[in-house]
Amino acid sequence: MGDNNFSLPNKTENINDNSESRIYDITESRIDRPEKNQEEWYSGKKKFYSIKTQVEIGADTHLIYSLDFIKGSEHDFKIFKYTH
Repeated sequence: MGDNNFSLPNKTENINDNSESRIYDITESRIDRPEKNQEEWYSGKKKFYSIKTQVEIGADTHLIYSLDFIKGSEHDFKIFKYTH
């Protein structure tokens, strides 16, 4: 990726610093229909099989603090509660 707006924290940075505001976003990505457990991956809202990705970004530094992945059938707020 050639985008300089976002970066991952390096080893010397404290990623547990709570002084910075965080931005959370969840997006759905379409996937091929799974052979097993199809209902777990089906997004009724989008009407396709998907995987959801939650990104946690520092509001000031634009550091990516975490990426979480979950099956498409889960509600966005439920994902947020699982990860915090």
